[in-house]
Amino acid sequence: MPWEPWQQTEQRTLARYANPEAVKLLPKLSTNPSDLRADADGKLKTLKLIYDTLSMCAINYDVEPTNPLDSRQVIRQPATILGPPHQATCLDLALLFSGLYLHFDLIPLLILLKQHALIAVSTTNYRRDLKDQDRDELMFFDQGLLPHAKAAALQDLIERKRFVAMECTGVAFAEALSDTQTEGRGRVSGRMPFERAVIAGREQLLRDERPLQYALDVVEVHRILVPYPIDLPQPGETFRPGLGLAQTSSAAPSTFNSSVKALKQKTLIRRITSLIEEYEAINRQAESTIDEGIRLRLIRQSNYKIAEIESAESELQALG
Repeated sequence: MPWEPWQQTEQRTLARYANPEAVKLLPKLSTNPSDLRADADGKLKTLKLIYDTLSMCAINYDVEPTNPLDSRQVIRQPATILGPPHQATCLDLALLFSGLYLHFDLIPLLILLKQHALIAVSTTNYRRDLKDQDRDELMFFDQGLLPHAKAAALQDLIERKRFVAMECTGVAFAEALSDTQTEGRGRVSGRMPFERAVIAGREQLLRDERPLQYALDVVEVHRILVPYPIDLPQPGETFRPGLGLAQTSSAAPSTFNSSVKALKQKTLIRRITSLIEEYEAINRQAESTIDEGIRLRLIRQSNYKIAEIESAESELQALG
C-alpha cells in the first residue's frame, strides 16, 4: 500500500520514511556485516556492501516532477524500488539507504539540497555505542535537524572524515544524465562504482547551485518520530528483488488465502475511513479560514484526499 505523500513543510517527518525493516527485502549479502565490525574500516566496508548489493537490483533512476504549487511529494515504498516498477528518485534512494544502514547499526544523515537528496554516514560511531559515547556533532542539530545556516558545519564533518557523503543515485541505472551533472559523471554501464559515489557525494555539498536546505540525523529524529511501516511479504508470499511479490510454492490452502484477503479488506476499510475523516477536517478548515492563500492550499489538500480515497476504494473493489 502506498505511503501518505510527504508534506515538505514538515521537515523532520521525512525521516519516518526510513525504515530498517527494508532489509527484509534485500537479496542475500555476499558478506556478513557483523563480521566487519572488527575491522578499522568496517563502517566503510558495510557502506560498500549494501551499495554494491543495491546496484544489482535492477533499479532505474527517475526524476521527480516539480510543481511549485504542490508542497507534497510521493515517496516510494522499498518494495516498489526493489521490485516492479523498479524506479526511484534521489530521495527514494536516500531514504532506502538510510533505513538499511540503520539496520546495520550505522548512523545516517539524510541531506536535502536544492532539488537533490543524498546521505552521509558516521565513520566514528556505531548506533549501539551511542549510550557510551558523546556525539559532538549534535551541537549543530536541533531535535535531529541541522538547518541551512549550519551548512559549513556539515561540510566540515565531511572534510574531517567524521562522516562520509554518498551519492545514492549511483546504484540506479541512468544513461541520459549529462556529464555536467555530478550525479551523471563517472557512470559505468549506467551506474556509478561505489568509490565514485563517495567522491560525488562530497562534490554535491560543494556545489553553489545546490545549497543545503537542511540535514536530518535519522537516529535522533527516530527518538521522537517512529518510522512508517513498510509493505512486507504476507504469509504465503515471498519477495524476490527485481521480481517483487509472488506466491511461494508451498502457499497455504485457499482458506488461509481467504483470511489474508479479509485482513487486507479490513485494512483498506480502516484506511478509507481515516482518509474521509481527514478530508472532512480539511474542508471544515477551508470553510472557516478568511485567508485566501490558506484556503486555496487546503482545497488542494482536499483534492489530494479525494484522489487517495478513490484509489483506496479501487483497491478494495479489486479484492472483490
